Amino acid sequence: MEIISATDSQVFEIVELWKEFWDYHQKMDPKFFVMSEDGPSKFEEYLRDLIKSDDAQVLVVLDEGQIVAYSIAQILKRPPIAKHPEYGFISHLCVKSEYRRKGLGKQILDKILEWFKSRQIDRIELSVVAKNQIAYSFWKKQGFEIFLHRMFLAK
Repeated sequence: MEIISATDSQVFEIVELWKEFWDYHQKMDPKFFVMSEDGPSKFEEYLRDLIKSDDAQVLVVLDEGQIVAYSIAQILKRPPIAKHPEYGFISHLCVKSEYRRKGLGKQILDKILEWFKSRQIDRIELSVVAKNQIAYSFWKKQGFEIFLHRMFLAK
């Protein structure tokens, strides 16, 4: 298996995997994960922008030329009131179901952390769907801590 930076030619395949990622989370939280009609095409545009960005890293994992996982990491900024306004954000780490629990997520995370370190980013954040206990377990095992509970009201 090979972990590489994504290219434009891989966007369609990443979008297909993202749809699985979305469906997986939709089963846990159908109130939030409601895809718009143009969701896949909007995600495709978003991916293409990220691939070109200096402040984002999109990785793919290839197994015999097929994408079996992808991740999206970004450098974001807080308002200038914070002492260290830049921070890393991992918005996606998606592994096909048949490749889970084999250490692939940790390998991807190591590459993400290397990239953040090369950019002098020492605080990394992410969000986890509240009902996704597998994800909570993974991230806690990697040393991530809960610092914020995000809530919503839908009317």
